[in-house]
Amino acid sequence: MNAKVIRTQLENAGYSIDCVSDGFKAIESCKKQRYDLILMDIQMPKLDGLAATQQIHQVYDNSPPPIIGISAHVLDDDKNTALDAGMNDYLCKPVKKIYYLKK
Repeated sequence: MNAKVIRTQLENAGYSIDCVSDGFKAIESCKKQRYDLILMDIQMPKLDGLAATQQIHQVYDNSPPPIIGISAHVLDDDKNTALDAGMNDYLCKPVKKIYYLKK
């Protein structure tokens, strides 16, 4: 549900987005094109967002676009784990509204 809310908000703001269902698909998408920003769910099936983030760093030769982790976990340790995995920031679910800058 959160992915749908985020997707709708970004599309309504005029952004083009890709949405995948697991970490392996996220990595494959990054191999096909360079993204300006990645919103990464931490708890995805098959390969979680932490492991996917680490592999995306390798895909982009350790120069990936900003990666923002999204999770229902709100403890500081959870945020630190995401940052240690290579994410640039961390949002807690539920994401109600995303504020953005116009292109």
